[in-house]
Amino acid sequence: VETLRWWEEKHPEQFRRLQANSENRELSDALEDLNQFCNPIVQRIAPHYYWSKHPHFDFPILEAAYEAIGKPPPWKYWQIRDIATLEDKLFTAREPELNNHDALLDAINEANVLIDVVWGDEHDR
Repeated sequence: VETLRWWEEKHPEQFRRLQANSENRELSDALEDLNQFCNPIVQRIAPHYYWSKHPHFDFPILEAAYEAIGKPPPWKYWQIRDIATLEDKLFTAREPELNNHDALLDAINEANVLIDVVWGDEHDR
C-alpha cells in the first residue's frame, strides 16, 4: 500500500497510466504473460539471468504476487542479477535525462547499461 501511495504522490501520470492499463486484468493473467516472456525455448538451452536495477525491491514484490496466486516465479534465486552494482563497480552509471520512472524508459536505460558493460560506451544502440 505504501508503494502505491508513493507512486500516486510522486509520479501521478505514471500511476494513472498503470491503473488504466491494468483495469479488468487479473493478476494471474499478468503473471502468466510474464512467465511466457521469461521462458522461451532458447532459455532451456543455456543459463539465463533476470536483471533488475534494485532486485531487493522488484523481485520480492513479484515473488509475493506469484505466491498470492499459488505459483512459483519463473526464476531461481541464483538467476537474479543487479544492474545498480554494475553501474557502481564499473562506473557506467547512465541515468535518463528525465527520471520520471516511466517503466519502458527505465527498461531501455537498464538494457543500455548492460550493453555498455559488454561492448563499451562507444557501441551504437
